[in-house]
Amino acid sequence: MRVGLAASQLRRLEAARAAVAAVREADLPAGDRAWWWFLQGELADLARAGEFARANEFYRRAEEAAPNDLARARFQLAA
Repeated sequence: MRVGLAASQLRRLEAARAAVAAVREADLPAGDRAWWWFLQGELADLARAGEFARANEFYRRAEEAAPNDLARARFQLAA
């Protein structure tokens, strides 16, 4: 998942998509689940069609799962 976050920041979308697809939310530690949702939101944001409503739903789920206030604020800013 962290590889996917880094790839997303570098705009290597195929690598980011592959990384997120290789991980199941249920297999992640609780503190990482929010970042998995955030990555899904970023990928939706960066999609050619700009899936903003879908992205915001992912960001909302990330915010709900945020392990701390700093992460929560990051997810709110993304939305």
